[in-house]
Amino acid sequence: SDKFSNLQFFCRKAEELSLQQKFDHIVSFNCFHWVRPWKKTLTLFYNLLNPGGEVLMLSYPKDSLYYLPFHETSEHFPEYLDRAACATMFTALELESALRELGMTIETFESYNSTISYEDSTAMKDFTRIWLTSYIPLPEDQQEEFLDILVEKTIPYRIDKGDGKIHLPYTALFVKAIK
Repeated sequence: SDKFSNLQFFCRKAEELSLQQKFDHIVSFNCFHWVRPWKKTLTLFYNLLNPGGEVLMLSYPKDSLYYLPFHETSEHFPEYLDRAACATMFTALELESALRELGMTIETFESYNSTISYEDSTAMKDFTRIWLTSYIPLPEDQQEEFLDILVEKTIPYRIDKGDGKIHLPYTALFVKAIK
């Protein structure tokens, strides 16, 4: 739009971006944890930044308690395990180390712990089904089995708030790194 003529949005695989220009800000909210290969993409982001440019990110590391039942469930599908996010996602420490190795100054690197809530197991499965193939590339005929196992695997991680809902803990990372 004319109102934001200096703002550009791209909807592409991050690791496949091929741009000639440099940017002052690269923003990634709620998606960088799905990027494979993440280190290559982080280097690409660094190379696309102007000096003093910033990477701003909200992401979810694989060491978040939320993903542990997903990792455990993935083990039931060994033929897809090497392509599952548990094999390719970063931990908080890995992300911080990679930013530092690139020579970036980390201005903000904060963990935020909260819970996600579902009315019941059906709601949890419906929500997860939307992005399941981003986590593990299962054929459609195996997705329901994965979701059934996942619901069971979440039981030890649930937080009982006395309302009968499924409450699961998660960790979000807020990152601001400067080139």
